[in-house]
This record gives sequence, structure tokens and C-alpha cells, in this order.
Amino acid sequence: MLCSLGDQVQGTLLHARLDDSAERHRLVSRSWDISELDSGYRAFIERFTQSRPRSPGAALTELLHLTYQWRRLLLADPGLPPMLLPADWSGERARGLLLNRRANWRELGDTWWEWREAAPGAAPGPD
Repeated sequence: MLCSLGDQVQGTLLHARLDDSAERHRLVSRSWDISELDSGYRAFIERFTQSRPRSPGAALTELLHLTYQWRRLLLADPGLPPMLLPADWSGERARGLLLNRRANWRELGDTWWEWREAAPGAAPGPD
């Protein structure tokens, strides 16, 4: 099938016994650097756990950073089922933090936009 797509397309055929736990984990470790991804999730948690923006501008800025960092992680994450992840996997904790922070910061961040739209050209309210 790959040949029909032309010379520019390359691929790897994987064959593994997924009923064998050791084989599943070997396949995962050869295909993805799960520890590096987990470190990324842990850095995300560390970065955004302590953040407490107190102004609309700061909330909007943090919300943008939160979204950008989450997208980077999400693009690198293969979305493996929990049985293929380490027991102390930090991805779900990071996801919970993302949902919490978005819910808490969005309204305050939206205030910045409301101020901006109410007075075009004027500086937004207090930052």
C-alpha cells in the first residue's frame, strides 16, 4: 500500500503481541519517549499550579500560555491507554489542572477583551 503512495512516503510495519504485557511495554518504549513526555506534563503542572493571576490582563496572558503549553504536550502525546502508561503517569493530573485553570481564568481574561472592545484605542483596564 505504501508503494502506491510514491517514493516520498515511508513507513514502518509493526507486529506485536498485545496480549503479552512485556511485549506491549517494549513496543511503547521503542516507539515513544514516555518519560520525556511525563516530564513535560510534570513541568506543566509545576508551572501552572502556583500561578494566581489577579488582573484581567494577567489572567489572559496566563490562559494563553496555558493553552500554548497544553497544545505542545497534546501534539506529542500518542494518547496511549492507561494500561500502557506508568503507574505514576502525570498526564491526567495535568489535564485536570488545565480544566481547572481554564474555568477559573477564562472569565477574568474575558474582562480584558470586554474593556478593549468598549473603548477601542484606549488602554484596557487595570493590569
